[in-house]
Amino acid sequence: MSIDDILLMLDERNPDEIQAEGIRLAETITTTSIFVKPVSQKIGMRTWHNCAKILYKKTDEELQPVLSRLFRWISNTTMPGAIIIAKRLHEFERNELFDRVLKYTIIEAQKLNDDEWINEIEQLVIKGDFSDVENLLQ
Repeated sequence: MSIDDILLMLDERNPDEIQAEGIRLAETITTTSIFVKPVSQKIGMRTWHNCAKILYKKTDEELQPVLSRLFRWISNTTMPGAIIIAKRLHEFERNELFDRVLKYTIIEAQKLNDDEWINEIEQLVIKGDFSDVENLLQ
């Protein structure tokens, strides 16, 4: 089974059983980058929530290569899976790389005058306050 086949299984329009099997198969794939907001002709936003669930279970080490992309994902928390990604970023062990990417992301958000993105980083990633969005963590 190809990665594209697995990604197609993650589409939220599929029955729950197919999505669950897709998640199970995806968890065996060690490459993380393919699950960061994948887009193609057949694969798009309807897979992102399930992709976020898969990334949530990855180790810090596995997520390091895509850390900056994960921060960009939460620039719009209405995107599918963004809250799950924010929670995973909150749980990421603070280290030099994380702090560097966090600092760079805040600078990027400031340059874009994106106060909402900065607020999401502070509220969700730094403080871990998910009280307003708990229903989106499932």
